[in-house]
Amino acid sequence: MASPDGVAAPPAVRQHSLVDGGDLMAVLEERIDFTSLLLRKKRHAAQTGQIYLSYYQIAAAGNG
Repeated sequence: MASPDGVAAPPAVRQHSLVDGGDLMAVLEERIDFTSLLLRKKRHAAQTGQIYLSYYQIAAAGNG
């Protein structure tokens, strides 16, 4: 699990997106393909500065 400091790291350090078990299950159950998941996470990080976005948040927004 990521620490609050890791999620709120300065922009120079934010080079990663976090993937959790729910994300992996969504890929394995073919609810989203892995490339699309990573692209959505990357876009979210670029737009918000937050490196965590779960598949469930993507699906709730109607984009999953």
